[in-house]
Amino acid sequence: MNRILYKFLILVSLFLSGHLWTNAQVADNARHISDSLAKADRLTLVAKDSTFAPADSLKSDTLKTTDSLAAPADTTNRKKVKEPFERQGRVMLDISHPIGAIINPGQYSYEAYFDYNFWKDGFLVVEAGYGGGKIDYENLKYKSANAFLRIGVDKSMFTPIYKGDWDMVTVGARYGIGIGQRGDATFIVPNPFGGTTESSVAAKNFVSHWFEVTMGLRFELFPRVYTGWNARIRFNFTPDIFQGQVSPNFLSGFGQGDQATSFGFNYYIGYALRWQKKSKSPQPVNPEAASNK
Repeated sequence: MNRILYKFLILVSLFLSGHLWTNAQVADNARHISDSLAKADRLTLVAKDSTFAPADSLKSDTLKTTDSLAAPADTTNRKKVKEPFERQGRVMLDISHPIGAIINPGQYSYEAYFDYNFWKDGFLVVEAGYGGGKIDYENLKYKSANAFLRIGVDKSMFTPIYKGDWDMVTVGARYGIGIGQRGDATFIVPNPFGGTTESSVAAKNFVSHWFEVTMGLRFELFPRVYTGWNARIRFNFTPDIFQGQVSPNFLSGFGQGDQATSFGFNYYIGYALRWQKKSKSPQPVNPEAASNK
């Protein structure tokens, strides 16, 4: 009985020793595994840091570069510069009225035309002239003469095909003024009972105003040598200044002096001067300096 009890105690002690040894091995293995995992995590973090660090530095460098490029735009503005264009001053003489005076000696007119392109297709126009007329009928005789001035604008309706293309069709408007005198008018009135009665009307100074709408053509025959024409419709602002009196048969620059409207035509030949206006280079403006002013 004692022997059996002794063997049982030996078996229990062996069992407990084995169990304790197994638990110790398991704990030791677990510690090794935990250390290995911790080491692996540290290596992973180091690898991640080494991978993303260049990207962050590149991003930072890119931002710095962008800021350095954008910096001048933030501190410097430039004035807008108008595109330069070729300027032209053109002088033309009307040849249609002197030719017409050969056909109709009772009217004469001499006229000059000047224009200047204040913009690419816009022209300031000044026209001036002198003329007159005479009536030499059997029963009525008088003369008249006046100077006139017209000021207005023309606009080219054509887009130039190439640089230096100055051929154009124009439309425009004018204000006109004529200053002159109708001389003494002598007239003879037949008497139904026989004989004639001669009388006269005193001379009269006059000032006439009108408005015109024009359309024309300008064609460059040779470099800077032009020809062209203008057709006009004119509206008289002062048709009543000769009411009840003898009116001029021809008001140079307008037409018949007592008519409300008239039509006209001019044919020109002339010459142009051209030059290129230099454009101003853009000047930088410092907003801080401007604000201090």
